[in-house]
Amino acid sequence: MSHDPAAPSGRVSSGGRIARRPDTGQVASIATLFPAEPDLPAGPGRGLVPRLESRGVQTAVLAAAVVLALVATVGVAVLWSANRKLAGEVQTAVTQAESAQAESARLRAELAAAPDAATVDALTGRVQSVEDWTGFPAEGSGGMDDLQTRLLEVSNGIDSLESNLQNGLGTVRNDLATVRDDLQTRPDAASAADVDALRQDVAGLRTAVDTIRQDVGTLCWALGYRTDVAASC
Repeated sequence: MSHDPAAPSGRVSSGGRIARRPDTGQVASIATLFPAEPDLPAGPGRGLVPRLESRGVQTAVLAAAVVLALVATVGVAVLWSANRKLAGEVQTAVTQAESAQAESARLRAELAAAPDAATVDALTGRVQSVEDWTGFPAEGSGGMDDLQTRLLEVSNGIDSLESNLQNGLGTVRNDLATVRDDLQTRPDAASAADVDALRQDVAGLRTAVDTIRQDVGTLCWALGYRTDVAASC
């Protein structure tokens, strides 16, 4: 079935005008047939929001890692500095100890080889005092080798002196008791000066013994530094 466009249609003409429907106020369109989408926030499209959120989390993690790395670096630096300081102090102490040991060894060697003049003079004075008190000759027949023999004689003399001192103290005590009895029975028999004289004698004996002990100790100390004399005390 064909239709000729030029042929007149079967519609009834209305005077050449298109009839319009009265305006109802609402116009229906395709856009009004579907519900409107919710308003999106201003900014980039919806697909970039998760990416931005994940990027913020990564930035925070990286910042925390950097902070931890800085803290660890500072801690390592502090420990390294403390270890270096401690090592320096230990090294200084070791150096000082080695220096002190070396100085002590040097002094011992010098004293054993040749004591200084002051030490020799002091020891000579001590020996002279002992010899004067005991009556021994100032110079022995063997020089330094005879010093040990003389020291032994001095020691024996001290032992004998202690025995004599004990006996003498006993005698002095008896004399004091006699003087006390005489003072009680006969006030004019003895004077206070006699008692004081006895006390001074006892004090002098004790002082002499103490001095000899000190001299012998000094000699023994000196012999320990002499390699050419065999010390026996």
